[in-house]
Formats: sequence, structure tokens, C-alpha cells
Amino acid sequence: ETVGELDVNYRVRLRDGSLRWVEGRGRVLRGADGAAGRVVGVAVDVTEQHGAGDRALRSLDLMADGFLQLASDWTVSWVNSAAVRITGRLRDEVVGKVFWEAFPQLVGSVVEMRYREAARTGGPVRFEGPFGPGGADLEVRAYPGPQGLSLYVGDLRLRRSTERERDRALQRLSMLNEVGSALTETLDVDVALTRLAELMVPTLADLVSLDVRDEDDVRGVRAVVITGSDPRRAQALREADERLPRRHNPATAVYKVLAGDAFQRLTVDPSYLTGVAVDALQLASYVTIDTRHALVVPLAARGRVFGALSLLRCGPDATSYTDDEVTLALDIGRRAGLIVDNAAQYTEQRAVAEGLQRSLLPQLLDPPGLQLGAAYSPSSSSAKVGGDWYDAFGLPDGALGIVIGDVMGHDIAAAAAMGQLRSVLRTCAADGDAPGVVLDRLDRLVLSFSMADLATVVYAQLARRPDGSGELTWSNAGHPPPLLLAPGEPPRFLTAGGSTMIGIEIGVPRTSATEVLPRGSTVLMFTDGLVERRGTDLDERLELLRCTAQKLLAGTDHPGLLCNRLLAAAAREGLMDDAAAIAVTLR
Repeated sequence: ETVGELDVNYRVRLRDGSLRWVEGRGRVLRGADGAAGRVVGVAVDVTEQHGAGDRALRSLDLMADGFLQLASDWTVSWVNSAAVRITGRLRDEVVGKVFWEAFPQLVGSVVEMRYREAARTGGPVRFEGPFGPGGADLEVRAYPGPQGLSLYVGDLRLRRSTERERDRALQRLSMLNEVGSALTETLDVDVALTRLAELMVPTLADLVSLDVRDEDDVRGVRAVVITGSDPRRAQALREADERLPRRHNPATAVYKVLAGDAFQRLTVDPSYLTGVAVDALQLASYVTIDTRHALVVPLAARGRVFGALSLLRCGPDATSYTDDEVTLALDIGRRAGLIVDNAAQYTEQRAVAEGLQRSLLPQLLDPPGLQLGAAYSPSSSSAKVGGDWYDAFGLPDGALGIVIGDVMGHDIAAAAAMGQLRSVLRTCAADGDAPGVVLDRLDRLVLSFSMADLATVVYAQLARRPDGSGELTWSNAGHPPPLLLAPGEPPRFLTAGGSTMIGIEIGVPRTSATEVLPRGSTVLMFTDGLVERRGTDLDERLELLRCTAQKLLAGTDHPGLLCNRLLAAAAREGLMDDAAAIAVTLR
């Protein structure tokens, strides 16, 4: 036997049955006969170190990248499971063998050159190339150490596939964010769905169409938009739908989805087109579109189908829709369905509120010596309907009571509260008390019975004087001031008699103001919806109203026409709120 250094690892079983790892290090000494006789050295319990090493190996074995440990003589001492998968070699075929014998195809290659470079220089190296089985692209990193080389091998195909999936996921998330913005930035459903369709091109489709259920349509469903990357294909689809819309043709995917199918994914071939076309002209249009793959998903919400989203891929390079794309399209369809559903509910509520609002507005009197006119218009683009009102009624002394008011809030509740206030104010005014007294009485009742949160009101009384002129007495609870248009005078706002709005207890009696009106004078009372515009100064809008009213009154002799024309002009600009106006002319 040879003698020299000794370095061994072995296990010892203790009396309790447990195992301990022992590392023995020492020197073998010769005996008298020159052979190995005894050992001088130490034995160390290295069980904990072995446990840490085992844990490290288990971690390495769970890595997605391959790992190979090479000794300084190029012998492979360990490989993980990923290395077995990537190299296509079993552990028994590799471990214990010299690396170049286990992988002879790498001898003389750039791999050998770089590995030997790392071993020679002591520095890490990294490189890529088609070094795997079948020329698979691999990323290789070699780290030299005291025991040899540690090799990490990554499968670039898997990595690139993972990166592509990550990119697709990010793209889907980005599209859903854009879809959310497109669907929520406007209350106009058609505008929102048109933006949605445009977002789908060309990421999800070459050609997109959207059909939505509409109770106002004679056949229950209407086309909202057809858009695509090629205007000729979009026009061909419009022409095909003019023959018989897909939404009305039981043979089409659109019809089936509207009827309740979860979705329709299909490959479009000539036989399919022949089966759905109703005549030669429609078939010619379908052929022009050249659809190869189609996906139709419902616009669904609350268990109801509100429409269909059609995605078409056209031309010979078109690819079929993947499961991920179907999932994405279904998600988009659900989001769009919620928007259509919300719009339908909003439209229904708005119609009810507007109907209630109009039903509560009075038929105006035709008092002798006076002309009355009024108008009401709902908001043009929002849910702000309900709460504005006007009124006119006779008083015991022969004077005319005139009211303009605005209950805070909108919708059916505001319209109902408005109806309550209108009736209560009439009751409060029945004795002919001064306007300030009437509004104080109204205020107390509102606070006592919680009829409305807050309201602004102008209550005025117009009486005829013996000389034919008029006397206007009014009180203003937080409302825009009345506008007086008197003959031969510039129009001016009646700003006196002001106080806080109804619903706020002030503890101070409200005042009334009086103005003598020459014959031919017109008093215009209005709600803030007539003058409020986003991004404009209220004083500027009031001045514009003053000038506009003067011009319009010069072209008409009836206060009703004045009110209608003022509201029509405001509606053309876009009413932010509903608006009402009442005017009286002293003849």
C-alpha cells in the first residue's frame, strides 16, 4: 500500500440508531517493514455541513437551468435534473466520466475553448450557441472555483417562450387597460364602442364589427361600428350587411352568439361563405373581405346578452385564434357588456326622471295684461335630469306669483322632491304674504320634514299699479338673480333681496326687494343650468345671457319664444345640467 495524505468521509451509526458524517484527515505512516502501519490525524463530525450541502444540492436540482459540477480533472461529479433534460443524457451516462468523453461532440468546439479559457484564467465566461441536442440554442455560464468548474446551462427556447408568454400577458393587460379607458371616458355608448373597435385593430383583428341590442330598432339589434385596417374590407362588410345583416341571419356566428352561444371560433372557407350568403351579391362581398379566421364573443352582463363583438382575420397570412385570445376577447366582451347595460339602465332612469319632471311642471296661466312663457330642457350629455322647476299662480289680491327653483341632486329622487317643494311653496304663498316671509315658511317646513337636502328658489309677486306699470316684489334664496329687460334701458340683473338657500337654518328673517316695472318690461327667471359651462367664468356667462336675451327679445314679442330660444342656444353648446326658464311680460 502507498502511504501519504489521508482525506476520507464516512458515516457512523450511533447507539440510538442515528447516523453522523465524519471527515477524517491525517497522514499514513510506514511501519517497520516499510508498509503502511498507522495513521496520525483527526476525525471531525461534519454532519451539519453535509446537511447544508444536501440542501444546496436539492436547491440546485430544482433550478430551471441545467447545472453540472466538473472537478479540476474535468470529471463530472454532479448534474441536476434540468441538465439531464437539456442535454438529453442520463445521470449514469455522465457522472463519474470525463466531460469530453461524456460529450465528445463538443471536443474542438467553441464550448471547449471557452471552458478551458475559464479554467486557465480563473474568470467566469458566458456564451450562447446551438450546442444542445438537435442544435438547440443554449446559454452557457462557467464559473471556475477551487474544486473545478460550475456550469449553468439555460435552454434559450424555453426562456424565449417564457418571455413571449410574458410579453403576451403584458400586451393583454395593456389592451385591457386601454379598453377600460375607452369604455369609461364617455357616456355615449356608440362613441365608447367605436373606440373599443378601433383598439382591436390590428392587434386582435384586421376587421371588427359591433352589434348591440336596441329596443328602438325595428328588429331589436343594430350595428354600431365596422372598422378595420383596410377600408375596402370594411366597406365590403357594410355592403354585405345591407343585403341581410349577419345579426339577422340564423346561419351566421353573430346571430348564434346573440342567441346565447358562449362564443364562436371558426375557420372560414368557401363552403362556409356559400352557406351563410343569401345571394350572389352578398357572397361577392364576403369573398372581397377574404376572412380566414373569425371569433365572435357576446357583450354580456348580469346574465343577459347585449350585443356581439366580431373579430375577423383576413388574407392568406391570417392565423387562427388561440385559447388565450379567446379568453381576452371574452373579457373585453364582458367589460363592453357592462357599459351597454349601465347605459341602458341610465337611459331608462333618465327617461323616467325626465317624464316625472315634465309631468310636474304646470300649465301656465293666461292672466289679463300679462304674457307668460316657460321652457325646460334636460342635460344633453349626463345623468343630470330632475330638480329644476318653474311655477306661476294667482294670489288673493290679484297679483301673480312666479317661482323658479332648483333642488340639489338629480334623477327620480330630485324630481320627486321638486314636486313636493312646488306644492308646499304654493301652500305657503296662498295667504299672499311677502316673498321673504313665504320662503322662511318654506324653509322651516323643509327642515322639519326633510323634504329635500338643499334647494335654491326665487319667489316673486307681480302686481299691476293704477298707472299701468307693474310692481315686482321678490326674495332670492341662493338662486341666480332674475334679469329685467325694460324698454329703453339696458338689461340688468335684480341682485337685491338675496339670502342663503333653502335647507340651511340661518336664524335671520329673509328680506324682500321691490322694483317698479314700466309697461312692456319682461322679467326672465332661470336656473343655473342655462349659464353654467365647464371651464368658463360664471360672470362671463351671465353677461352673455344678458346680451343674448336682449337680442332675442328684440326679435320676438312673446316671453315663451324667448325662453325656448335661450334654452335651444344653450343646448347647442351642450347643457351640463338640466335647465329651466320662465318669463313674464307686462303689456
